[in-house]
Amino acid sequence: NGYNGQERNSFDYKTIYLMKDIDISNYKWTTLDYFNGTFNGLHHTINGLYINENMDRIAMIGHLEGVIKNIVLRNGEINGNYYVAALCVENEGLIENCGVSCNITSRKRSGILVAENRGLINNSYTVGQIYGTDFVGGSIGFNYGNGKIKNCYAAAVVKSSMMSNYIVT
Repeated sequence: NGYNGQERNSFDYKTIYLMKDIDISNYKWTTLDYFNGTFNGLHHTINGLYINENMDRIAMIGHLEGVIKNIVLRNGEINGNYYVAALCVENEGLIENCGVSCNITSRKRSGILVAENRGLINNSYTVGQIYGTDFVGGSIGFNYGNGKIKNCYAAAVVKSSMMSNYIVT
């Protein structure tokens, strides 16, 4: 069974390497619903991630139970409703040595790197702007009990239209 009723893809327990910098600014990105493998960017850059959908749960990857490491997302723009991020909507795995430069417009529970974190985010950074109503953050929108963030920073403008009890930067 896949995440949220979706069929699982063929990336379970597989390792994917990004062998060079790529520019996807001329492509329409569709969120990969579930990822349980390892994506090693080998310190390369994905430029121009653009998603503009009147939907919830949008990012490069929807639900992560695997590993994303050594990647930079640059010059991204993501516009959506709830649970919006550049790298991952929901992290229950490991995000390590990643950087994101992106602008995000959403409503609630959104972050530039991750919308909701239950896993480990280590040695990562974010740069950009995020606009939302509540539970928005320069790195993550919401961190759950077991979620850990280590050696990370955000150089981001965070704007919320209402007083938030939880802004993570």
